[in-house]
Amino acid sequence: MNTINCFFTTRAAGYDTDQVDRYIQKITAEYENLQGQLAELSGRYDRLLEQPDLKKDAIAKALVDAEIMAIQIVNQAKSEAARILESSQQELQRIQQEKTCVTSEIGNMLNRLRTVIPGNT
Repeated sequence: MNTINCFFTTRAAGYDTDQVDRYIQKITAEYENLQGQLAELSGRYDRLLEQPDLKKDAIAKALVDAEIMAIQIVNQAKSEAARILESSQQELQRIQQEKTCVTSEIGNMLNRLRTVIPGNT
């Protein structure tokens, strides 16, 4: 990181790769968890179908539970995506402000150099 005029720090623009890697790992783990839950629910459903005294209410409850769980997971994912998007937008604004500041500082430095270099007016 370079410090210019001791009032801000510059770095390469872009997403924080560690944050992106952690998010991908989290989503992958959540996906694998969902796959496991789906397999468990499928097994429960199959076992229910094999029971001679099966009641429609038991199947309906299992399906409702699965749907509620799916809705909760989707809502959590949407919330996390919105949070990451907001954070990324804030970081982009900060970087753009930093760029404007650096550009202005470079312009000021060039103007000062022009006044001290002979033959440049």
